[in-house]
Amino acid sequence: MLDHANHGPGSRPTAHVDVVTDRLTDLALGGNIADRVRWAERAADMSLNPLDQRLLRVSKSKKSDLGNFKEGVHLEAASGRSIDDLHAQACADRLGLARGSCSTLIG
Repeated sequence: MLDHANHGPGSRPTAHVDVVTDRLTDLALGGNIADRVRWAERAADMSLNPLDQRLLRVSKSKKSDLGNFKEGVHLEAASGRSIDDLHAQACADRLGLARGSCSTLIG
């Protein structure tokens, strides 16, 4: 049974914390150090809310990845369409080019 009492927004139930603690203990007693570190990082990331997970991903990103994020934001703003919508349109345009026709995205 999960204990949801006395937990603030974004907190995890006690059962989840117990599972994480048990897994960390298991890893501390055996396995290699790389596995223990990777699992500890994933456990720490799981406790973050979605916004904090995204911010953490940005803070760990390489310069080239940050450039890609900025380009995506610019494309959405300039086109007034989501990245998913633009991607779907680009796929449709490629298929159209292969068939000999194209949408307004390419011209």
